[in-house]
Amino acid sequence: MNVQKLHHHTPRLRKRSKLATRIELVRNYGLIFLLFGILVFVFTPPDNNKLDAATSEINKTNEINNAINDAPITIVTCEVSTPHSQHPETAAQGSFEIAMFTEDVEKPGSSAGAFLELVEKHHFYDMVYTFRSVKGFVVQFGHHAKQKKNPQPAKARNKDADSVPENSIKISGKQTRTRTERLEQLRQKRNSYGTVTMIAGPAGQVFVNIGDNYYLDKDGTVPFGVVLEDERDQDLDEEEPNQHSGMGLVDSIYHDYKPGSGQIPAVNQNTVDKDFPEMGRIDRCYKSSSS
Repeated sequence: MNVQKLHHHTPRLRKRSKLATRIELVRNYGLIFLLFGILVFVFTPPDNNKLDAATSEINKTNEINNAINDAPITIVTCEVSTPHSQHPETAAQGSFEIAMFTEDVEKPGSSAGAFLELVEKHHFYDMVYTFRSVKGFVVQFGHHAKQKKNPQPAKARNKDADSVPENSIKISGKQTRTRTERLEQLRQKRNSYGTVTMIAGPAGQVFVNIGDNYYLDKDGTVPFGVVLEDERDQDLDEEEPNQHSGMGLVDSIYHDYKPGSGQIPAVNQNTVDKDFPEMGRIDRCYKSSSS
């Protein structure tokens, strides 16, 4: 019986032996190829052209960032309230900063220069309502009940002084937070989220883009400033949910009134408190710093 059993199992042992041999060969060849690949990788010289291109791109980015950070800027602070709100606990309240390149401010006929002059010499944006506030589009202000028709700084603007640079790219302000990123966004002079633009014509009104409105990129509607972000706005006091800064504040300005529903007549007739109680107001704008 034992001899028969032995004879019965011998073919299976041979088959297993052949299978084991094949597996071992495959494994050995695999190890050889792996070792060969490692040797090729270790001893293959780097592609200097690719390294040089990557290094050049990094250096270029660093140069741009350094140039932006070193560029003198002028900052105007605007304070916001909702004085007639029926829900003061959640109504917009706080301040935001508008940064402008000082080079643009000093350029004759520029919108940046006109804006700063209207702020400093004319107090043009003090106690004016955000009469046009459209979700995802703009927050606009600068209309007066006793309209100062065509203020001189706005009339003196020269469209050639406001221009979009060549090879300008689209940078959405929704993805930018740091000062460098915001200033790079402004440098592109596109009507993207967070940029500030003076309307075409001599009225002097301005708007903050609360959407990426690239189709507005045309003569007379070139951004002159950008709203800076305040990192403290990321950790708001839970007891004061309406205390915002930066674009958090601009976005919180009431925007559910249908455009063209009588906002300007209400401002002219001093009936905002009754007709549009949630309308936001720019209490004052002032030059806060320059560097």
